[in-house]
Amino acid sequence: MSSSASLPTAPSAEYAEIGQPRLSHWKNTFKSWPSLEKTPPEKSWITWFKCMSASKRVHWDEIGIGQALDLTIANSAKDEPLMAAASYFWSNTINAFLFNQGPMTPTLVDIIMITGLDVTSSANPMSLNTKNQYDFKTKSIGGWSGYVAAYMGLGSVTPREHVAFLLMWLEKFLFCGSSCGRTTNWQFVAEALEAKKQFPLGKILLGYLYQMLNNASTKLAVGSVVRAGGPWWLLQSWLNLVVMKFVNRPSVTEAEFPRLEPITDDDEDERTHRRCTSYGEYASTPTDTGAKLSAELLKDWFCNFYDGFQKDARVWFLYEDSTFLENPLDFRFEDINHDR
Repeated sequence: MSSSASLPTAPSAEYAEIGQPRLSHWKNTFKSWPSLEKTPPEKSWITWFKCMSASKRVHWDEIGIGQALDLTIANSAKDEPLMAAASYFWSNTINAFLFNQGPMTPTLVDIIMITGLDVTSSANPMSLNTKNQYDFKTKSIGGWSGYVAAYMGLGSVTPREHVAFLLMWLEKFLFCGSSCGRTTNWQFVAEALEAKKQFPLGKILLGYLYQMLNNASTKLAVGSVVRAGGPWWLLQSWLNLVVMKFVNRPSVTEAEFPRLEPITDDDEDERTHRRCTSYGEYASTPTDTGAKLSAELLKDWFCNFYDGFQKDARVWFLYEDSTFLENPLDFRFEDINHDR
């Protein structure tokens, strides 16, 4: 199969030179995707998450990270053609996708609805103590499974263990750095969250998404390989909502999300999934429905964004069914302009 797709001339001068998507542009770009490795329980993120959730759930919800942490167990599959095709329509000038139906972009509202993260606190990271309180070994430790084995405790959760856990979440599952491995780049944030300091994590995440797309667009404009780590999972979640009518995605009341612990129902059947409680869960891609990058699929999605969806498949407001979902707890569209 050819590594390029025969496509129409791009509709905007800003990306006219990148109207010929090529598979070679995307080599190793999505390798930092936050997938769950198959590991023994003593080296498993799921095992660690269960232990931490039992002890720290109230803590997480108080600082607004519980909803985002829950997304880590989705093990969402990559839809590489969807993300790659959309990236060709990104405008660095206005930080938006120039789709046929009009400019569209993820906003702080999307961050709230998908992740529930704080977007209202002060955005000054210099107000935090940036000197790390704990020392963590990140090199020659045997990957993330080795990291879990090294820092997952067996008894009561200590502040040090909690910081180690949050550090892994920030690096592997939230920001998904280009190093694709363990670093302490986000340790000052992990320690701030452990101490319940207010931190606008949602604002920072949106900024990283824009930076990732700007980097990708710049690379595509000169025909070089993107190789950009970053929160591609967030872009995919947002795009899944944008195209939900086009792909005939199940409704929010019908879609399911993995349970942390399976249960047995009244008919003695094991239930491994539950109804979704947030748009982040709803937008997660089931592990059996992802798509590897191919010239045909890349071309299909590119043409869909270029030509535009049929009017009945266009989504202008992504969260019209938010009343059916419990999260986010502290932001409800139905409360806007409501007399109190």
